[in-house]
Parts: sequence; structure tokens; C-alpha cells
Amino acid sequence: MASLNATIETALKAIIDDESSPPVSNVYTGADDETRALPCAIVECDGGEETLAGTGNYTCRARITVKSTGDNDVGATNALTTHNALAESVIDLFKTDNLATTLSGKVTNFTVIGVIDRGQTSGTDGRTFEDVIEFDLISCLTAL
Repeated sequence: MASLNATIETALKAIIDDESSPPVSNVYTGADDETRALPCAIVECDGGEETLAGTGNYTCRARITVKSTGDNDVGATNALTTHNALAESVIDLFKTDNLATTLSGKVTNFTVIGVIDRGQTSGTDGRTFEDVIEFDLISCLTAL
């Protein structure tokens, strides 16, 4: 049996990968270790806590990070515009009213009961642009 973290990361990655024209070809799971080819999306689950002891329902923090570099464009004059379009196209996949149902359908024996939006941030790390969306998933490793 897969861990809940790995299951959530698999479901998040599948949302991007299953697009007919995925907005980004490099999609990674797990914590960023600075070896990821840019541009990319990194999907992570930090684990969580059981919402009520013995229920098997957990609230887990999930994060999608979209990264690209200003050095990808010749002269880097359009790099931020290019990154913003990429980030928007990835993040929009997760800004839906039916995210819980969509995630539940990506992996067998997995159910997302609810989604709590934790917001979106943008920033830079040197010449790397980063946009992050976070949410809590109330989920369990069973089909309901």
C-alpha cells in the first residue's frame, strides 16, 4: 500500500500529465532538490494529521510549484511574461470547483473529501521565477 503522501503526489501529477497538451513537460513529485530541469512543476505533499482519531481521514498540505528561469529566453526580455503564462496554465488546472472529485478519480482506492485553498504566492530565487499554490486536502486511502 502506498503512503498517503505518495498517493496525493501521484494524483496531483496526473492532473498535469493527463492534459491533452500539458502546459509543462517536466513534472516532478516530492521536495525540490535543485536538480530539476526547468521549466517544471513540482508537486509535493507534506503529510498531515488524522482529522479524528481512528477515522483514516487526514488533512494533508499539498503544494504545486511552477519554476522557470529568466535565462531561457534570448536576452531574457520576455522571461517573466513567459513564466507568468506557464504558471497560470498550470495553476488553473487546480483552481476548479471539482478538484476533490478530479483528484479522487486519478488514483484507485483514494478519496479527497474536501479542499481548503491556502493561497498562491509568487517570487524569485536568483534568476528563477517561482509560483506556488497550496491547499489542504481532507483525504483517505479508500474509495468512498
